Amino acid sequence: ECIPVVLNATGSLASLAEYCSTCLGDGFPGVDLDGKDNGNSNSLSYLRACNQINAGSADYYLSKLYNAKESNAYQEASVRTASAFLNKCLPLNTHVRSLMAAIGMMNENLCPDKTSMAAHVTNICAMTSEEGVAYPVGGPRAICHALTSVIEQCGGRVVAGVSLQELLFEKLDEKKE
Repeated sequence: ECIPVVLNATGSLASLAEYCSTCLGDGFPGVDLDGKDNGNSNSLSYLRACNQINAGSADYYLSKLYNAKESNAYQEASVRTASAFLNKCLPLNTHVRSLMAAIGMMNENLCPDKTSMAAHVTNICAMTSEEGVAYPVGGPRAICHALTSVIEQCGGRVVAGVSLQELLFEKLDEKKE
């Protein structure tokens, strides 16, 4: 049975972990008087792991621009599914696992076994950041559809699911007036 959830946790890892503790029966995300973490919150541990992985996202995308061969946690996450990560990190509390899966792919309508762990982690971190989260209307796929539309309007063609062997470019002659 589907139960709608109103998420009342905004702007921080602690508030989301507190919500999971209070409403979903997750462990206590406590901190003692010395500031040491003494809680047993699976959701807080999961959110911290997501933040650590996401910290390498900028390096990963820069390495794509410069053809660097270094590997980092975010790159490893890009070739794994979110479901494997969720099931390993949150095996006992299905409600918390479902909430994290939903947050990880908001507006995408994809199940975790069809979702890149990197995209999931980035969405989790965006949701728990102080700046909040912003998505294009229609989700990230809307950007792909919009780009496809522009390419086709300009006479181009978008092809998916094929192997690329080479790119050919033609130099266009400038129009003489």
